[in-house]
Amino acid sequence: MNSQKTQSTQIGQYIREVVMKEQPETVERLIMLVQQKYSLPAQEIMGIGCHAGLRFKEHQARSLDLKHYVASTKARWYWFTIALCMLNATVILILPQIDALVYIRYLLGSVLVFWIPGYCVVKSLFPGKELEKLELVALSLGTSSVLVPLMTLILQYTPWGIKTAPVTIVLLIQALAFSTLALFREHQELSKR
Repeated sequence: MNSQKTQSTQIGQYIREVVMKEQPETVERLIMLVQQKYSLPAQEIMGIGCHAGLRFKEHQARSLDLKHYVASTKARWYWFTIALCMLNATVILILPQIDALVYIRYLLGSVLVFWIPGYCVVKSLFPGKELEKLELVALSLGTSSVLVPLMTLILQYTPWGIKTAPVTIVLLIQALAFSTLALFREHQELSKR
C-alpha cells in the first residue's frame, strides 16, 4: 500500500514535470507523453494528475456542428444583431409617431441605417477574423454609407418608392441575409481549424 502511494507520488511529480517542460496543448498529448515512461491507462494517469493538484478541462470537440455553433457563445453577435433588427422593425414600423417615442425611433433608425448593414457585410467578408474595434467601426460605417444610398436608389425605381416602411424592410432583409451568411462562413472557417 505504501509503495503504491510512493509510485503514485512519483508519477504525479513526473506528470507535473511534463506539464512544465513540454507544455502539451491537449490532455491526450499529456497522456501520450506520460505513457511513454509509465504504461498506465489514460483514466489512471488523469486520476493521478488530479491527486497531484492538476485540473483538467473537459475536452471540447474542435469542430462544432452548425446547430451547436449557433447556440454557442461564439454566435452571440448574431443573436444580438437579429434582436436589434427585430427591435428596429417593431419601433419603426409598428409604434405610432408619438412625440415621446419619436426620439427612440430616430435613435434606432440611425443604428439601422448607419451601423447594421455595414456591420453584417463586414462580418460576412471577414469570417472568423477578430477585427479591432476601431477597424470594425470604421469598416461598418463606411460600408453602410455606401450600401444604404445604393439600396435606396434601387428602391426608388420600384413601385414602393422611398418611404419609411419599404426602406426599413429592405435594410432588415439585407441585414438578416448578410448576418446569416456571416454566421455560416464563420462556422466553416472555425471548422477548418
